Amino acid sequence: MTDSSILLKRIAAEINIPDDKGVVQDDCDAIYIPNLQRVLQNINYSKGKGELSEELRSWIKNKYREYSPKLCSIMGKGTQKIQLMYYGMVYTILQHNGFFLRGKNASPINITCSKYCQLFSQNRKSLSNNIYTFNFYDIEKEKGSKVWIKTYDLGKLTPIFYEIEKEILEQK
Repeated sequence: MTDSSILLKRIAAEINIPDDKGVVQDDCDAIYIPNLQRVLQNINYSKGKGELSEELRSWIKNKYREYSPKLCSIMGKGTQKIQLMYYGMVYTILQHNGFFLRGKNASPINITCSKYCQLFSQNRKSLSNNIYTFNFYDIEKEKGSKVWIKTYDLGKLTPIFYEIEKEILEQK
């Protein structure tokens, strides 16, 4: 499933469109991904959910303590790489589920990598590396990333990614 089709399904679910009806009629791959993310953010904003608030940020930081031993046992890497992997997973989840920050006049703005790293005290250059922001939603597209596949066990990390996603969406 492509990024755009995943985002279109989420938008359809948010505005209560049945599965057999589509949000768009024809080629959904022609739609620009950031525009779809913006639509999902606006839908979340209008429903009063999806804000990356102070409570959610502290919850994410606290959950790192829970997930770091799990990631460490799978990855077998040092603390810094575990931390980057966890925060990279969280960043991917926030990007693909329409989370936003409040801008001027309390309007929703996109969570950029720079702002995300500033909020969570991460190194932007390291986190923007494709290894740590691996797109678990579109694995077929990401399978071309031979470095990532060779370095980490996709089968063991994917369930942890979806477990983190489920918990974050419950907090939404």
